[in-house]
Amino acid sequence: MKKHIQLMSKVLSFLDRLSEEQLDGLISGKIRLKISDASTGGKKAAKPQDNHDWDEIANKLDSQQSREQAKEYIQGLALNKTQLLDLLRKYSITGEDSSNCARLIDTLVEATVGAKLKHEALLNLKND
Repeated sequence: MKKHIQLMSKVLSFLDRLSEEQLDGLISGKIRLKISDASTGGKKAAKPQDNHDWDEIANKLDSQQSREQAKEYIQGLALNKTQLLDLLRKYSITGEDSSNCARLIDTLVEATVGAKLKHEALLNLKND
């Protein structure tokens, strides 16, 4: 409870320094309060560098001869969901943010190697 009182004191002190226009903006919802980390000066922490070479990964994926090989290759990279979505975007494939990693991998494999295999099968039927 003591922390709540300390917090309310800081909030009231902050609100006392606002102009009438700013207060009206807060009340109407046109202005929002934002919480930021004072230790970073209000800046967001830098994202960790992604050290994946998406072009190299795409080339290796395209060279896979079966869906199973492609799936094993992607699983072996141990990509997280965000990275899988980035790789899907590399191919201009939309992936659902609500999908899990396994589903994203299946989507990627089917849209790349699966599509290539279907195309080759159709060409072979046409040539027969």
